[in-house]
Parts: sequence; C-alpha cells; structure tokens
Amino acid sequence: MEKAEIAEGGRVLDIGTGMGWMAASLAKSGYVVTTIEEKEEFQDIGKGLAARLGLEDRIEFKVGDITRLYFERNYFDGVVAYDSLHHIQGVEKVVNVMIASCKKGGKVVIVELNERGMEIASEFLEGHAYDVVDPSAIFRRAGLDIQVFPGEIMDVYICKK
Repeated sequence: MEKAEIAEGGRVLDIGTGMGWMAASLAKSGYVVTTIEEKEEFQDIGKGLAARLGLEDRIEFKVGDITRLYFERNYFDGVVAYDSLHHIQGVEKVVNVMIASCKKGGKVVIVELNERGMEIASEFLEGHAYDVVDPSAIFRRAGLDIQVFPGEIMDVYICKK
C-alpha cells in the first residue's frame, strides 16, 4: 500500500477478502493482515494460497458477516476493501466500521468497479449486475478528506483518518 503510505509491518484489515488474493499481496509486501469474509469456502481457498506462498503467519482469516463487523477501534494502520463493497447491502455501515477501526493517521483504501467496469463485469459474469459504489459522500459525512484515483474500470478511494 505504497501510495497509501502505510509502513511495512503495519496491521491491515481486508474487508470482503474473497479468496485471499489481496490479503496475500499485502502480506507478501510486509503487512500483517486480518481478513473478514462471510464465505468459509473462500477463506479456505485463501488459507491454501497463504500456505502455498509461505504467508500463513502473516494472515489471520476470519469468517463472518461483513455487515455485522466489529473490530477494535483505532487498531489498524490500514483498512482495505478491494472489489467487495458492491456485493454488500448496508455499505455506509461497513465503511463507517472501516473508518472506526482505522487508527488516527491510518488509511482507508477502497477499490471498486466504476460504471465501465461494472458494465464489462456484467458481460462476463452472469448475475454480476450491481450498483456502482462511490464511498466519497460517506467519508465526507464523517468529516474526512478523500482522494479519488479514477481508472478505466476501477476507481481507487484513499482516505487518511
């Protein structure tokens, strides 16, 4: 999370980790990662990936309902949600938990499909027609500044707490 300026060895929470690709990438980059994913079978795949890459001591896999999140306040140096929020009902609540669990000076990073990305995904993935998520207004209501990095198919939102 170089652009997010989180020091190596920092604690990062990965929201909606899916099969663990982002968690593995973060752990490989030197972070200590906690994941949350509601599908146990996805976490099992993520554990296998971590073991194959020798990262099992750097990633803690938790299974749970993302909309019922609770993590210690001001604990993580960074909180990330990669391509997961558009699958969630109650995005504002989840983003607020992400903000609360991030320590002062830490970063919340959200990467989401934009309109073009969602259009392409829905062409290739049956049943993948979701609303596009733009968390900018949620961060502003929390009194936080946000940087938006638009991409061709995904946008990146970085907020310093």
